[in-house]
Amino acid sequence: MSTPYIIGFVCGLICVVLVYAIKRKVLHSKSRCEELDERQKIINGQAYKVGFFSLMAANFVYAFVESNLNTVHINNFVGVFACCCVGIIAYAGYSIFHDSYYGIKNQSNRYLIFFTLMGIVSGLSAVIQIARGNLVENGEIGDTGMFICCSILMLTVVIMTLIHKATRKNDEE
Repeated sequence: MSTPYIIGFVCGLICVVLVYAIKRKVLHSKSRCEELDERQKIINGQAYKVGFFSLMAANFVYAFVESNLNTVHINNFVGVFACCCVGIIAYAGYSIFHDSYYGIKNQSNRYLIFFTLMGIVSGLSAVIQIARGNLVENGEIGDTGMFICCSILMLTVVIMTLIHKATRKNDEE
């Protein structure tokens, strides 16, 4: 093994340990811990089931269309990633609309800010790549499709949360 490879590996390992230590210290402190109550845990289990079956259905449809129709011009990795995003959206939607996505303390605003920023950054990355002409590579939608999927995923979670907050606020009035 070469010296630069060993140095890079050690630096990467140190970065992983540091990020894990910071995450453990900041996110898992008692004041930030957002536990789910028993009802939310049951709903969370049902949401995992909905997400899993949605993932399976999306994978089945994608595999059927890809293998039988030969009309899908998407990189396989992007197609499978899009199917995973469908499963995540199904999980998030079920748990958001059944009040189990956020913990008991319900600090959803910081998650909304995070998801919004991630959606905007992913969307901007996709727009930049599309402007550079990198959307289609070798006749297929390339890795830029992943930026598009990430942006759609994050912004969908934000929109579902905002819709749920609005309907809950209307129900209270």
